[in-house]
Amino acid sequence: MSTQVVKDCTKLLDQQLLQHLPIVDLSKFSVEAERLGGLNWDSVHQVGDNLTHGTTTYEPQLERMMTKSNSVQLQLKLTYGFM
Repeated sequence: MSTQVVKDCTKLLDQQLLQHLPIVDLSKFSVEAERLGGLNWDSVHQVGDNLTHGTTTYEPQLERMMTKSNSVQLQLKLTYGFM
């Protein structure tokens, strides 16, 4: 296919899609994040579950886990339908 044919086809396809598909306004879309079980973010519940209780390293490890900065990367999959 020639370059001009490809350009013409993609232009026509783009125009047809914009004319016939509803446009979704996501400017007011919002997301909230919460801990599993509805726990407060500063709750130590479940944070130290894999640590050995009663050892001399338990409290320092738990303290370090609760005070260090953490980061998370999420991928949001959005599915919607037109009615």
